[in-house]
Amino acid sequence: MKRTFKRIGFTIGAVIVLFNVVVMMHASKFTYFYDSNIIQPKTKPEQLSGWSKWQIMLTGIKAYKRPIVDSFLLPHQSFTVRTTDGEALAVWYAVRPQPKGIVLFFHGHGGNRAGVVAEATALYEMGYSVVLTDFRAHGASSGNVCTIGYRECEDVYAVYQWAQQFKQPTILYGISLGAAAITKALYDHSDLQPTKVILDMPFASLKDATKGRLRLMHLPEEPMATLLVFWGSIIRGFWAFDLAPEKYVQKIRCPVLLLWGAQDTRVAVHETNRIFSNLTLAENKTLVVYQQSGHQSLLVHEPKLWHTSITTFLNQ
Repeated sequence: MKRTFKRIGFTIGAVIVLFNVVVMMHASKFTYFYDSNIIQPKTKPEQLSGWSKWQIMLTGIKAYKRPIVDSFLLPHQSFTVRTTDGEALAVWYAVRPQPKGIVLFFHGHGGNRAGVVAEATALYEMGYSVVLTDFRAHGASSGNVCTIGYRECEDVYAVYQWAQQFKQPTILYGISLGAAAITKALYDHSDLQPTKVILDMPFASLKDATKGRLRLMHLPEEPMATLLVFWGSIIRGFWAFDLAPEKYVQKIRCPVLLLWGAQDTRVAVHETNRIFSNLTLAENKTLVVYQQSGHQSLLVHEPKLWHTSITTFLNQ
């Protein structure tokens, strides 16, 4: 009988260890982008099936830095901005004659500055100079480790500091990861004082974002979400449970426009509502819900509403 119990205990222990090893591999790969000179197919968890899905479930998705395709048709400059912690950020800057201000764009996880060209072009046509930045570990910027906003906030701060030389009204526009990084930058740096902020589909916390990813794969949210965030903390050297835009927005004082798609399966409605509710110090705040859109370019999917909401906010 004792042997039987020992075998059962050993088996249970082995399963727990193996499960945690699998989770560690997922946490590591989700926060690391491999260098590549060619465009790799983007693997979406929700599109996987059969053996491919099982393979990804066991080892995680190997993600690559997506090479830049310069589809920015406006005349623009390309240069590098250095962060205080030593990263080199690749930037495009399109100067508008007699601009109303300057808009700094920050893309989402796994993307790059080419992914916000449509939004930047639209804001340029509205009368603004625009700056498009590759986060660290993305596009043509340095590094391979992505911390889902924790250290990317320093990228936001560096580009903002660079833009202050023009002494123009400065607007921060972030999509998903970009929005999360903006909130943390504003929380950490009291001298970061933009004129206005546009938060496009931000997650409420890293744990919420992890749950959203698990939902896409039709996997149980717990205990996987907690374990992924825990092991991500150990691997990347920061306490990821504290990464929470819903907390960071409490210090924002300038006007804020919050955008969300009602069909978004990554960011839940309760996350958006919590963020909006916590904007207690904002000079004014506006939430616009895009009924036909998911976690995607709201401009591309619902252009009329996007133009109306952006124009109205900027003209207030």
